[in-house]
Amino acid sequence: MYDFIVLLNGTDSCHVRISAQLPPDLPTMDNSNLFPMRIPFRLIGSRIFLNGTINKKDVTIQFDLGAGTGVVNRNNAKQLDLSFSSFTTVANTDGLNNERTSLGNELHIGPIVWKNVSVTEVGNMKPFEDLIIGNSFFRNHIIEIDYDKMELVIHRDLPTKAKKYTKLPVYYEQNRPKFKAAFRHNQQDYDFWFLFDTGRDGTMLLGKILPV
Repeated sequence: MYDFIVLLNGTDSCHVRISAQLPPDLPTMDNSNLFPMRIPFRLIGSRIFLNGTINKKDVTIQFDLGAGTGVVNRNNAKQLDLSFSSFTTVANTDGLNNERTSLGNELHIGPIVWKNVSVTEVGNMKPFEDLIIGNSFFRNHIIEIDYDKMELVIHRDLPTKAKKYTKLPVYYEQNRPKFKAAFRHNQQDYDFWFLFDTGRDGTMLLGKILPV
């Protein structure tokens, strides 16, 4: 925690406090299975949903590349019998809140097992959603989303067919992938780093006001 006094216009002083906390440890993925690993999914709208278990209880899981951490539906947490022993600051459509976090869980999806899974309780999920997981669950692996076959394919190495595709620069903010894209609006060109967010039903959301 750091406290500052900021001088405004050479006359007024503003007191500012900056505080931060370390995020929970990232989940550990069991790599004992043969690659590639295939996980069937279904679409609700344009969102990707998987079946799995947490601590041997069945759950419906949204795979959301726009999620910076694993979360659990506040309305469903009790029936999942999760134990909460920590707190995490979460920024989402409910605003900025300090939410309860459950540590040390075990998650199964298809052939994959994650240990030491942390999930934070949030209140902005649909009733049929139990968990949301993001890119951090597959770190150091390659994720292929096959919408034709309706399956996630997890690779250890880049598949040969990737040579047919074009590489793009990408950077990660809280494990969330962002790509640079350009578009034209009212004869004016714009380019931004866009979040590739599989958790949205819309085509594109602009966070900056553009001239009409």
